[in-house]
Amino acid sequence: MRARAVGCLFLFALAACSSAADPGSTSSRDAGAPSPPGEDAGAGEGGAAPADRTSGCGAPVSGAGSVRKVEITSGGKARVFHLSIPRSYDPGVPHRLLFVLHGATDTDPAQMKDWFAVEAALGGATIAVYPQALPRTHADGSGGLVTRWDVDGAEDLAFFDAMLEAIGRAHCLATGQVFVTGFSSGGNFAQQLACKRRAALRAAAPVAGPGPFSSKCDGALPIWITHDQDDEALPVGGARSSRDFWARQNGCKGAWVAATPSACQRNDGCPASSPLVYCESKGVGHDVPPYAVDAIARFFAAL
Repeated sequence: MRARAVGCLFLFALAACSSAADPGSTSSRDAGAPSPPGEDAGAGEGGAAPADRTSGCGAPVSGAGSVRKVEITSGGKARVFHLSIPRSYDPGVPHRLLFVLHGATDTDPAQMKDWFAVEAALGGATIAVYPQALPRTHADGSGGLVTRWDVDGAEDLAFFDAMLEAIGRAHCLATGQVFVTGFSSGGNFAQQLACKRRAALRAAAPVAGPGPFSSKCDGALPIWITHDQDDEALPVGGARSSRDFWARQNGCKGAWVAATPSACQRNDGCPASSPLVYCESKGVGHDVPPYAVDAIARFFAAL
């Protein structure tokens, strides 16, 4: 199923949000400075996990080849995510972790797995996470009570921390291979995570979701962005501001040159550790362009 149009406009502002830690998070860390997933946990009789993998390596896992619902508590609230474990899962092999963030109201994980199929395009040793946002208005009370991501505060940043820790304790993850992508509201939050959770992430790929919503980020990060010129829900001007923001953040001082696919350009003056790709489609509207899934997978796999 293709994405539904969001019911309201997300306002992109570079200055802004509170990033205070949520003291009620289930994460044992400061919500503003998470460590890699599962890093501080013991690894059974073998002691601490090696630095390149989480403490869940070696632990038996049920449900391989399926998508299962997981419930945790974060910030004193019950939160839900769905975990997709590959049929070929090997508990002794570190896996990349992919967060796929839904748009406003589009919370069905099976739907996301189908029409925004970055998980399938990446393939291999990939565990995918489909988190669920909570019903909320914008910070100013506008927009109605809609299931959307919190880009104005720290509630969903703490939820991300809690998920990362819980998944790393129970599964074998490669600590330097955590990726995030998302559509619309999910793209907004992917940008915010890239800004505020840089130490935990390897790269971010927002689709039709401008951001971040803070003028101060934690450092450079590989970024891939796409947006449609005819998007009436979230106009393309916000994405162009995102492009320029990340060019400054990543220290990209070169020219924009042609990239693959043809709708894309990359900045040829970025440090090798923090590439930046910006794409614009035409005629798609507020939706995922046909090239996006495969292009995101290639971008992530190359890192």
